[in-house]
Amino acid sequence: ILRTEDGGVTWIPAPSGITERINAVFFTDENTGFAVGGESAGQDLRGTLLTTTDGGKTWETKRLSDITLRDIFFLDSRLGWAVGGWGKILHTFDGGKTWSPRRSPTAEDDDMRAVFFKDVREGWISTWKGEILRTKDGGISWEKVTPGLNRGTYVTGIVAKAEPGGQPTIWAVGLAGAILKSSDSGTTWGFQQQEGLSGLGRIGFMNSRRGWAAGRSGGRAYFTDDGGKTWSARDIGSSYIRDIAFVDENRGLGVGYWGTTARTTDGGKTWFVTSTDDSKGTSFSKVFFLAGGKQGFAVGDPHGIEPAYPLYFTSNGGDSWSKLSVTTSSALNSITFAGDKYGWAVGDKGALLYSFDGGRSWQLQAQIQTSDNLRGVIFVNEKLGWFVGSRGLVM
Repeated sequence: ILRTEDGGVTWIPAPSGITERINAVFFTDENTGFAVGGESAGQDLRGTLLTTTDGGKTWETKRLSDITLRDIFFLDSRLGWAVGGWGKILHTFDGGKTWSPRRSPTAEDDDMRAVFFKDVREGWISTWKGEILRTKDGGISWEKVTPGLNRGTYVTGIVAKAEPGGQPTIWAVGLAGAILKSSDSGTTWGFQQQEGLSGLGRIGFMNSRRGWAAGRSGGRAYFTDDGGKTWSARDIGSSYIRDIAFVDENRGLGVGYWGTTARTTDGGKTWFVTSTDDSKGTSFSKVFFLAGGKQGFAVGDPHGIEPAYPLYFTSNGGDSWSKLSVTTSSALNSITFAGDKYGWAVGDKGALLYSFDGGRSWQLQAQIQTSDNLRGVIFVNEKLGWFVGSRGLVM
């Protein structure tokens, strides 16, 4: 368990006393906190609850159930909920001293993955099968409010598209071809799973009607011209493409395995495939363009080839790419900028790079004390941002 006392600038490991997986943490005030987790131990499945009363410096352990717990949420100092595998829902009225089970409307083979309550009556749970459950009576009863995704449909890409004068539209995609849309800031979701859509990992929109989705999809990307109502597959010329970025409605660039790139100038109708100078080296996972569409960056995995170059730069819209020398040989998985000056890239083994000069130079952030693989990064300005990674890591 990592603890910060300076707003996330530095992180301090706090021993939990267990070796099991910890899936979620929640604090009701600056001193009182809870964490849940557990994992298989032979034939013994443990649902573990950890509690702290000193701000996370020390933790006490309690076996709360015989099923792994995935998430925990408290509405105030007394009312809390924990959810986990096999449809497990637990509720406390006394600040976590005692817990009682609540009945789930899903099958017992469905994992409860996340829980949130708006007030004492209304709350939501999301599940492994893609169900969203809602209660309006404080968790006494639950109802399904979305159709389910296929078992194990991981949501791997999400984007929010600002709409003039209204709430943003949120889109998400998953590995089994799932496409989800919310027009009310995530309160409700529409779901599509059209035949032929598969292996989706990234999604983006050029405007309110035209968008794309891509990933490990057999040399195809999927496009919509009607705001996501329907999607059609288009051949992008290479099965290696993993991510796409459009700088306007017509010009786009795809990047992927072994330095492969694909370019379109007609909104994705046709593509021209090429490679970087070391096409047998870095496999790209993410591409990002600054405003104007000329300067861009691609990050990826150098596959242990030395010298390692996990970060590339273009100054001509992707016509050519140059290697950037950075102080890490780890694979980089994502990159983002806040404006044209401040940039961050994250990768395996806790790798975090930052640039304050528009990407001309990059420094390794040494304060991130984790060996987990960082998978995604987003910043809303030069100070406020989030990182996500393996094993449920959020910073």
